[in-house]
Amino acid sequence: MLALKQGVGRLIRDFDDFGVIVLGDPRLTTKGYGRIFLQALPPSPVITDSAAGAQFLAERLSRPRAVMTAT
Repeated sequence: MLALKQGVGRLIRDFDDFGVIVLGDPRLTTKGYGRIFLQALPPSPVITDSAAGAQFLAERLSRPRAVMTAT
């Protein structure tokens, strides 16, 4: 559980960061301890439709990223 939480933390570091974490183990939704794993992660949407995840990524990747400049 700790390794999963650390991995998510490495994915999202800045305000503009985004990502999709795919957890393909059905025990996350069918077993009681799966809920504990999900609760250990930062609050985020949980989707079960892969097309919704793909749409999210496509929309985010089509947006221009903010560029920080030194002043």
